[in-house]
Amino acid sequence: MKKVLTLSALMIAAIVLLAGCTNPFSKNSNSTNDANTAANEVSHEVTLLNGYTTYNGDTYSVNYPSDWTTEETTSAGSPMTEFFSPAKTSTVNVVSVQSAVSFTLDAYKDEVVNQIQSSDTKVNNVEKVTVNGYDAYRIAYDMNTGTSTVTIKQTLLVHGKNSYAITFAGLDTDEAVYQNMENSFVMK
Repeated sequence: MKKVLTLSALMIAAIVLLAGCTNPFSKNSNSTNDANTAANEVSHEVTLLNGYTTYNGDTYSVNYPSDWTTEETTSAGSPMTEFFSPAKTSTVNVVSVQSAVSFTLDAYKDEVVNQIQSSDTKVNNVEKVTVNGYDAYRIAYDMNTGTSTVTIKQTLLVHGKNSYAITFAGLDTDEAVYQNMENSFVMK
């Protein structure tokens, strides 16, 4: 299962990083980006759940279970933090991409979905949601690892020139952890 989760994390990071490096975002103006940022300027107070601790990254913070481990990596210059369940049967990872150009949440979502579909992966669901007061998209898709199919759940957010992907792969019993982490996510 750890091999599946590592493969999943690498594929997810590649998709997010490719989406952050493509041209569709450069078509958007700074005024659109400013409106995106202003729309997300609401209170994002988070109550630390019992048994959780806080991870503070450079551009975000998120709460995660105290018994989970973290691993920080960098891929193509963008930070990725992986959070592993104690048995390493589930993972939540956060990829943060800083762009030199402005883009909207819709453009980010469209590019990520296109990247997922271009790898012959079936997208099951795309829905616009609010996560801890932020506009976001939640995407669910099936990824074939060669030996099994894993359902991936991914939440996309944009703040200023930073884009984020919070991604879950693992046991259904750990999906509540993903939802708790998603609801505690604060962009700085």
